[in-house]
Amino acid sequence: CRYLGPFWPEDVFLPKFEISTSYNLKDTLRKLNITDIFSNHADLSGITEQAPLKLSKVTHRAVVSVNERGITAPAATALEGTIMSWSSVIGFNHPFLVFIIETETNNILFLGKVVNPMQH
Repeated sequence: CRYLGPFWPEDVFLPKFEISTSYNLKDTLRKLNITDIFSNHADLSGITEQAPLKLSKVTHRAVVSVNERGITAPAATALEGTIMSWSSVIGFNHPFLVFIIETETNNILFLGKVVNPMQH
C-alpha cells in the first residue's frame, strides 16, 4: 500500500460493507453528442436482430463489496499484501473513505464513504 509509505500494518480490521450506486447515463451520453441511439433513427442491428430498436434508458450500476475474503468490484481484484516484520494494527471503527485506484494511471475507479447506518 504505497499511501502508507514505509509503514505496512500487520493487521487491518475493516467492517464488512457494501457500497452500491446506480444512475442514468442518458443525459451524460447526450452531452457527449451520443443521441442517435435514443432516436427513431437508431441502428442497433450490430447488437440485436430485433429491429427497429432504440434505447430509452442507459443505467450504470457499480457495487463494491468488502468482506473477510477481500474486495470484489467490477474491474477490481482482491487485495493482497506481504506482512512486514514489525507488529502493528489498524482498526476502522469510525466513518472512513474508500478509494479503489488503478495503479498504472492513478485513476480513481471507485470512491465511497463508509458510515455506521445505525448512527446516521
